[in-house]
Amino acid sequence: MPSDNYYIVEFVCANESTDGLSNFMFEHNASGTEDTGAGFKAYFSGDTAIENVVSALETYRASLKNAGLDWNFTYEIQNKPNQDWLHEWKKGLQPLPVGNQLIVLAPWHEYVGNRIKIIIEPAMAFGTGHHATTMMCLEGIEALSLKMTKGSFLDIGTGSGILTICAAKLGFSPIYVTEIDQVAIDNAAKNFALNKNHDVNILNPELTNIKERFSLITCNLTLNGIKGLLDKILTLKHPDGYIILSGLMTAQESEIAESLKQKGLKNIKIIKHSSWASIIAI
Repeated sequence: MPSDNYYIVEFVCANESTDGLSNFMFEHNASGTEDTGAGFKAYFSGDTAIENVVSALETYRASLKNAGLDWNFTYEIQNKPNQDWLHEWKKGLQPLPVGNQLIVLAPWHEYVGNRIKIIIEPAMAFGTGHHATTMMCLEGIEALSLKMTKGSFLDIGTGSGILTICAAKLGFSPIYVTEIDQVAIDNAAKNFALNKNHDVNILNPELTNIKERFSLITCNLTLNGIKGLLDKILTLKHPDGYIILSGLMTAQESEIAESLKQKGLKNIKIIKHSSWASIIAI
């Protein structure tokens, strides 16, 4: 059952501290962040042990102080009912141009222009396009759509469905996804309907008994999630196909890149945004 509440941890901090604190929040299972100008807000689901997040934050503060780094940030925790979640996002969520062709919109945004519209209903499911890991995937899909044969596409852990919608609108077909979280599955289904993506095939998340070999596979998870699926991903990739791996921090990408090299992939490109990294490989 989804929780009846959620938490906001609102930070006031220096600009140079934002990336480190934001990354730290995602490491402790934040669902998303929102810039406030004076700092940022981190959102957590209601079943989060928020007292553990606070304890970790104070330990993090002490380590910054001991290292001679800026530790003088403040934060406030708010516990809100879930019906306020969309209201909070509506106040801060803006249309997001991505790459040269795309724009990510919420259903209430009005847009007149030539960019390809990706409409996402904000929810607790990760992936509105505003986080660096999602944005790098979107940019990667767009770039590859201009240089490769647009065949079958697989999004592992589709979340909100944003990468799947992007690939479908850029011409990849047929479209396949996996997802283990029912809340995310329901949210993705709504987003597929909003974008008129009716031909999405759902595969078993264990990635077993799949005969299709995919032209493009995206996997925006975590280091451990990617490591656990990497062999299966490479098995499912068409010999001429590409993979996009994201959700990695910059200190982690070398481990995955080296593993890909050991498994025989030679064309490996690393893209970095702030403290995050993604890998495109063939």
